[in-house]
Amino acid sequence: LIARVEVKEGRLEEYVRSAEPVDNAVEKSEPGMLFHNFDADPDDPLAFTWTALLANSDAFLLHTANAQVLDYVGLHAELGEGFTLEI
Repeated sequence: LIARVEVKEGRLEEYVRSAEPVDNAVEKSEPGMLFHNFDADPDDPLAFTWTALLANSDAFLLHTANAQVLDYVGLHAELGEGFTLEI
């Protein structure tokens, strides 16, 4: 799973601060999550990529229902501009 996100101008610091607890929570609460990472785009300071490797479909469904992830998606609606998802 690859999620590419863009942050609104002036909201970068708040956005990055909100990503770390989500990343930590996913790694601790999802046993089927094999790899989960949040990376900055080296060419665009407002662009980031979430990368996730999941064990199976059940792990994917658990991830999409994780309260921490859902909270992050809601916050992204406020702080972010773009969001694309590749599965």
